[in-house]
Amino acid sequence: MTAAYGVSARRYREDRRLDGQRKIAAIGVGVRRWVTMHGCALNVTPDLAAFTAINPCGFPACPVTSLARESGQWIEMAEVKSRTAATFLALLDSRLPLAAVPPQNAFP
Repeated sequence: MTAAYGVSARRYREDRRLDGQRKIAAIGVGVRRWVTMHGCALNVTPDLAAFTAINPCGFPACPVTSLARESGQWIEMAEVKSRTAATFLALLDSRLPLAAVPPQNAFP
């Protein structure tokens, strides 16, 4: 998805150091008291100064960046939402295609 804006990105791997790399997105899953929580973030145009006071994901050597900063252009959130939704749906459809749905009146 970031390639559409001229930004090269890849997944983090546990066996690699993060020193000097920048984080543009994150996906998280947690379980507490038998309750699962999940979330994802893609930094499009945030105020990056706010990230100097926190250490997101526990990687102090991996500063947070944004799609706008890495691409060198202003990016409209509505465009990113639309493109992300289309990409996500295409990925789901390629891996989990919908089965044919019988007509509503097919069952007595």
